Amino acid sequence: MSGYFGRHIADLYFRYRPVSGHASDCPAAADNAWQVAEYRHESFDGTKTETVLRLVCDRCGGVRFFTSHDEMSYETTNVANIGFGAKPERVAGLWLHPGPPIWHGHEWGPMAFYVTTTKERPRVVADVAGVIAWRQGKRGGQRWDAGIGLTDYGSIQTGAGRDFATRHAAAAWIKSELERPTAAAAAKTEGE
Repeated sequence: MSGYFGRHIADLYFRYRPVSGHASDCPAAADNAWQVAEYRHESFDGTKTETVLRLVCDRCGGVRFFTSHDEMSYETTNVANIGFGAKPERVAGLWLHPGPPIWHGHEWGPMAFYVTTTKERPRVVADVAGVIAWRQGKRGGQRWDAGIGLTDYGSIQTGAGRDFATRHAAAAWIKSELERPTAAAAAKTEGE
């Protein structure tokens, strides 16, 4: 990837803003769905270039143009290389939404996952039940850290205080922490 701005897991899930231009009642606006096409124009001597991105909504008829003069940087990749947009994985009864890997093709996969209780992609910080991330252990192996909750800055609210040998074990810890208040409330109700 050419740059790192906008590539952190919190940026990818929460800091990009929808492109305006849809009609206010357009059903495609919620998903920020557009047909995108590119047009390039070069002067006869090749000294000036203009690139235009055209976004069109086939539902409401909204159109938006983005124009860049002389130089525009591009990058083409796949959701596997950024995490965002990839299908979530169900682990220990929770859904793991991937962030970017440390570098393309890294064998250990995404650096971090946002954990949710539903399959739906988290759209706001409150949708995230927890975070699971890997790091290299003392002997060079993969270790997993977990925490519940997410702050507006993208860090966990409460960490596990220990690491885990597998991603599944980290997800199971988050699941048990999420169920803890429910179990405590049930025990209190039985005791009354």
